[in-house]
Amino acid sequence: MGNKNKALLIGLLISLLAGVLNACASTSQTEGKTSFGMVKKVTVTSLVETSGNLSAAKLSSLKWGTSGLIDKVNVKPGDQVREGDILAELRVDSVPADQINALAQLTLAQQDLELVSHSTLTLAQAQQKVIDARKEVEEAENVYEALNYPRATDELIKHTQAEVWSAEDQVALTYKRYKEVKNHPDGDPQKTAAQLAYTDALLAYNELVATLNWYIAKPTEADFEEAKIDLDVARAQLADARRQRDLVKEGQNPATIQSAEASVAAFQAQANLIRVIAPFDGEVMAVMAKAGDTAESGTLAMVIVDKSTLQVTVQVDESEIEKVEVGNPAVVILESLDDAKLTGEVYSVNPVGETVSGLVQFDVVINLVPTDQPLMFGSTLSVTITTGEPREELAVPLNAVQNDGSKEYISLVDDQGGTTNVDVTTGDLVESMVVIYPASEVNEGAKVVINATASTSNANETNAGPPDGGMMMPVR
Repeated sequence: MGNKNKALLIGLLISLLAGVLNACASTSQTEGKTSFGMVKKVTVTSLVETSGNLSAAKLSSLKWGTSGLIDKVNVKPGDQVREGDILAELRVDSVPADQINALAQLTLAQQDLELVSHSTLTLAQAQQKVIDARKEVEEAENVYEALNYPRATDELIKHTQAEVWSAEDQVALTYKRYKEVKNHPDGDPQKTAAQLAYTDALLAYNELVATLNWYIAKPTEADFEEAKIDLDVARAQLADARRQRDLVKEGQNPATIQSAEASVAAFQAQANLIRVIAPFDGEVMAVMAKAGDTAESGTLAMVIVDKSTLQVTVQVDESEIEKVEVGNPAVVILESLDDAKLTGEVYSVNPVGETVSGLVQFDVVINLVPTDQPLMFGSTLSVTITTGEPREELAVPLNAVQNDGSKEYISLVDDQGGTTNVDVTTGDLVESMVVIYPASEVNEGAKVVINATASTSNANETNAGPPDGGMMMPVR
C-alpha cells in the first residue's frame, strides 16, 4: 500500500473517530473524564503490496512445426525431460515433400561435415576414388553408345556362322561315335571318352549359336534403359568422389568447416519441424498430442516448465518504486491454492515505466523458491515485497491523533496535567498503533490524550473504558 493511500486511510479513520467523539460529547450528561495513552516504540517493516500472475522464466508451449500424422508421443504429464529429448514426432511418410527432402539433405550435410572435420581419408586416396569413378563412367558410356551401332561386322557374322556350321558337324560326328559305344558298361574307357567328346561339342555349338544370335539381334528398349541407369549411377558416383576430394583438400580451412556446420544446422532445423523437442530440462505439464491424430502446423502439442525458474512479474507505483531493490525478499500468496505461501526475492527492476490508467507503473520481476505444490500458471498472486530492514519508530494509539482540518497533531500531557499540542505526520499502521513523525521532540513513554469529554451533571460516573490500551484518569 502506498504512503499516499496509507495517509488517506489514517486521515479517514481519525476523522471518523473525531466525529464519534464529538457526538458523544454533545449528548453526554456525565462529568468529564479523559483517556490517556503512551508514546511507544514499535518495530516497522517497509512493505510494498501488489499483485501479479504466476509464470516461469522457462515455461514453453511447444507447437508442431509442420503437418502430418502423429507417429509417437514419448512422454506423459509429470515426466521429467532433458534438453534435446524428442517428445513426439510425425510419420515421415505423412509430412510435406520439403520436409522429406530436408531429412535427405541433412544426411549428406552431416557426411560433408564429418569429412572436413575428422576425415582420415588422405588426398591420394580421394584422388584414386575419382580416377576409378571416371573409368566406370567411361565404360558405362561405351556400353550405352554401343547400343546405337551393329554388334558385329558382316565379316564377323559370316565367320561366326561358319563356326556354327562346323560345330554342328562336330556335334553330329561325336554323337555318332557315342551311339556306337553307349551300350558298353558304365566306366568303359571308350564310352566315357565318346560321351565327353559329345558333351564338349554340344557346349561349343550352343555358345557359338548364342554369340551369333546376339550379333544378329538388335537392342531392346529395356537394354537402352538399363544402360542409361548404369551410366547415371556411374556419373553420380564420379560427382560424389570429386566432391569428397575437394572437401579433403579444404578440410583444414575454417571457412569450409563453418560452412559445413551451417548447412547441417539449417537442414537440422527444417528436419526438426516434424518433431517436438524439449528446449530445456524440465517437467511435462500437459500433453495435447495423441498418436494417430492429425497435427497441423502451429497447433499446440504440449507444455513444459522448469520449476526452478518460477517467477512473477508485478507492477509497482512510481511513489514506491524507489524503495524496491534487487534482492529484496518477497512473500507470495497463491489465491488459487487456498492462500498457499511462496517466498522469493526481487530479480530485476525495469527502470522504464509505463503509464497504466493514468499512473506510472514499473515492472518488477520476482524469482520464487521452487515448490512441490501443484501450480496453475497464470493464476493471480498477492505479492508483498519487504523494502527495508526492520526499524524502531515512535507510535501512539490510532485515536490519539487528532485533526483540526489543516494538520494532524497529538496532545502531550505534562507532569502537572497540562497539555501541549504537537504537530505530527502519520506513517505506517502497526496493529492498533500508528507511527508518528513529530515536528518537535517527543520521547518514548510520554503521555498523550486519547479522548476528552466535558459534562456539567454527574461527576461520579466513569467512562466505559479506554480504547487501544489507554489509561483512564479523571480530569483535574
